[in-house]
Amino acid sequence: MRSIVRSFIRLILATALCVAPRACPIVAQQAEPVGSVSGANNAMAGTMLVSSGSTVFSGDLLKTGDAGRLQVQSGGMQFVLDANSAARIFRTGDREVVELERGSLSYAAKGVSENLVLFAQDIRFVPKSSDLAVGQISIATRCEVKASVLRGTLQATSGKESKTIEPGTAYQVLSEIGVDYNDSWKPVLRDYPEYPRDADYHGSHTHVACATGTWQSDKGPHPPWSEGPFKQVAAGTVIAVTTVVLVKALESPDKP
Repeated sequence: MRSIVRSFIRLILATALCVAPRACPIVAQQAEPVGSVSGANNAMAGTMLVSSGSTVFSGDLLKTGDAGRLQVQSGGMQFVLDANSAARIFRTGDREVVELERGSLSYAAKGVSENLVLFAQDIRFVPKSSDLAVGQISIATRCEVKASVLRGTLQATSGKESKTIEPGTAYQVLSEIGVDYNDSWKPVLRDYPEYPRDADYHGSHTHVACATGTWQSDKGPHPPWSEGPFKQVAAGTVIAVTTVVLVKALESPDKP
């Protein structure tokens, strides 16, 4: 009788603990492979050094150090992380979401529309092309991102405003809200690519306020005399060199 009572008490206590928020362990999900490393120097996935041929899984934190570089082949897409950069690639079905946490990322993708979305800070970028989309996104500060486009177009959205960035141009894009990332966060893959307010995804970062600009207004579009969050800048030459590498990799018949 006493053993039955003790078992009942243990059951009640276990049930009570599981009712508490986040008290019970979440069953781990099997991460889906999103691609493979086609070139690496001083680069890591999580805490592991990677080299050519290494598999990249959905949600892996990809990082490069000083003089580092990481090139990832993901289906019909190629990504290159420059030195001192970090990003995660997520896949849900045929859709990929890339989150650039810091540094610079170049992309080349065939025939993309809404199936590739890139985030840098609180800014959303969607490359579009029926042929080949090529560009580069670089984080300057928590509130400022530079986007350069060589082929295709790039739809940039900051706050309530959007702009189509044309080939051969580059823009400084300002964010209303900055983002600080938590590199130790482990993704819960079911949160992607949609992010409900109660999703565990929001544990991956915190938000910080950016300085208020004349373009930020709850009353509607920015005034006609203001450039808004988009300011055209010089495109530079670094992306042109990276593009040659990316395009050759995509067009190589030896690549999967």
